[in-house]
Amino acid sequence: MIYEPMLAQPLDYERDRDGNPTFSEPQWQWDAEPKLDGIRCVLYLSQQSIHNHALTRVRGKHTGKYADKAAHIPWLDFPMWEAVLDGELTWGKNSRETMEILGCHPTEAWNRQALHGDVHFTAFDLLKVGEQDHRFYTYEQRRESLLMLVSEMSHPRIHAIEQWSARMLWARITRDKGEGIMLKAPMHQYQVGRRSTDWMKAKRFRKFIAVVTGFQWGKKGKTGQMEGLMGSLSVSMLNKDGILIHVGDVGTGFAMAERSPGAWPMRTVVEVESSDVTEDLQLWHPVFRHRRPDLRIEDAKYEQILS
Repeated sequence: MIYEPMLAQPLDYERDRDGNPTFSEPQWQWDAEPKLDGIRCVLYLSQQSIHNHALTRVRGKHTGKYADKAAHIPWLDFPMWEAVLDGELTWGKNSRETMEILGCHPTEAWNRQALHGDVHFTAFDLLKVGEQDHRFYTYEQRRESLLMLVSEMSHPRIHAIEQWSARMLWARITRDKGEGIMLKAPMHQYQVGRRSTDWMKAKRFRKFIAVVTGFQWGKKGKTGQMEGLMGSLSVSMLNKDGILIHVGDVGTGFAMAERSPGAWPMRTVVEVESSDVTEDLQLWHPVFRHRRPDLRIEDAKYEQILS
C-alpha cells in the first residue's frame, strides 16, 4: 500500500519587532519538533531488503503525488523489519541541493551520495509496523512506538526526531538559524494525504530591505489569473561599490491588486522576509511584506545577506 503523507498548515503567528513569535496561539503548548531542511519521504522497510524503498515528491513539484525515487536503498538491509515511517531524507546540505540530487535518475542520485555526504533518514511518525496499522493511534502512542522501533533498529543512519517545548526549541532555532519548528497536537490521528491543522509549521523569517530591479510575467496556469500580471519581482541589494547585486525573485505575499506591472517602478524599496540564504547568496523562498517609502536605496545593504 502506498501512503500519501500528512501535511502541515502554516501557523500565522504574531511577531514582535525582531520577528520573534509572541506565543499567543494555543498551538504553542503542543509537542514541538525542529523543521528539517531536506526531502520529505515515506520510507518502506521490508523483510525482503530488495523491496526497501523511499517515496518522495515528484521532481520540481512541492505538492502532488509522490514518486519512487530509489527502488533499492543501498544502506538499508533489514531482513527482520516490516515498517512504514514518515520523515525526512537529508544529505547534510540544504534542500535545494538535495532536490537536485534526487531529481537525477535514482541510480545516479544514490551513486553520487558520497560527494554530498552520507544520506540519513530522520523519522517523525510511524504509520505501520508489521501488520499493525498505526495511523489511527494518537500521536503520543505513535511517538512511543516510533522511539521503540528506532532504538531496536540501532541503525547509524536512521534517527527519531527530538521533541522540545515550543519556547525552548524556538530559542534554539533562532540561535542556530534553523528553518523553523513543527507543532503537533498530542491526541491527533495520522491523516493520510491531508493538510491538517493538527500539524502546524512556524517558519523562522529574517527581514531584509531590498530594491526592485525587474519583474517576471505571471504564467497562464490552470486558472489564467496571473496572465498579463506581475508574477514575481526581481530584487537586489547595494554592495560597497554602489553596485546592485541580484539576491532573488519574490513571487508571494502580494495582493492581486499589487500585481499590475506598472505598480512597481524600478528602484522601489521593499521589505521582504526569507527563512534562509542559500550558499550562492540568494534569498530562500522570499515573501513580500511591505513597500518602504521611508527608506532609501542605500538602506538596502548587501551586508544583510552576508550576516
